[in-house]
Amino acid sequence: MSAILERGVVTQREEVMPGTWLLRLKSPRIAEAGQPGQFVHLQVAYGSDPLLRRPFSFCDIDRKAGTYDILFNVVGQGTAILANAEAGQAFEALGPLGHPFTLPDAGTLLMIGGGLGVAPFPLVARAAREQGLKLRWLNGAYTAHQLMPLELLPDGIEAHLCTDDGTAGEQGFVTALSQRLLEGVTAVHACGPTAMLIALARQWQRLAEAGRRLPRCEVSLEAPMGCALGTCLGCVVPAAAGGYDRVCVEGAVFDWRALDWARYAALGELLTHRADVRQ
Repeated sequence: MSAILERGVVTQREEVMPGTWLLRLKSPRIAEAGQPGQFVHLQVAYGSDPLLRRPFSFCDIDRKAGTYDILFNVVGQGTAILANAEAGQAFEALGPLGHPFTLPDAGTLLMIGGGLGVAPFPLVARAAREQGLKLRWLNGAYTAHQLMPLELLPDGIEAHLCTDDGTAGEQGFVTALSQRLLEGVTAVHACGPTAMLIALARQWQRLAEAGRRLPRCEVSLEAPMGCALGTCLGCVVPAAAGGYDRVCVEGAVFDWRALDWARYAALGELLTHRADVRQ
């Protein structure tokens, strides 16, 4: 299906966690077409300042009301504009874009969200519940107030929490807890910081090499995007088959085996090193 260009009118703005905002936009055509794991490319100002659109995962969709939600932190000029948006203000968006998550026909879905990577999962959980799946939720963050409120998810989910500083749930990273939660799982959906996804992929690789039968594991990647249409090549990631895939077109959701995680990790280390040198 072709992407839709449609103006979304703000109907709700709420700070759901300290520094993290939920924005609801009335955009009936995009809301009708959007699927869990897909995203919109939002123009956050009129004119050319700021110039580029910003990508945001669908956090939730209400097709009857014709609205979709996005979840974001304020990290720059564009997101600051969104955090101060008023009811009735309109933002043009292109969407839905990218490949959605794949829901199994039956069984248990393990959802793993780290940091702001929790954004797609209210919609994922709602779609999975409507399909009759059992839901297992793993949310990791640095500290308690950065965990997504469980009120954003459907009732009756088996929830597991962990924080780096031990202020909520278990102390530690999602990778340690996730291995214990794989038992009896039909599929895994993960989204979070690149370092978290690399650690999960390495864990799955070790388990696979040890003869463990893994469920279908999919990851949703975050990347800066200039066009979100596959032309600018600003969001490429190393592909397991060689060369590169575009997060905006071949992703944002990938089967974890489709990516070359060793090259991905090396690329991240190189970029970090260059940033350190510049500082």
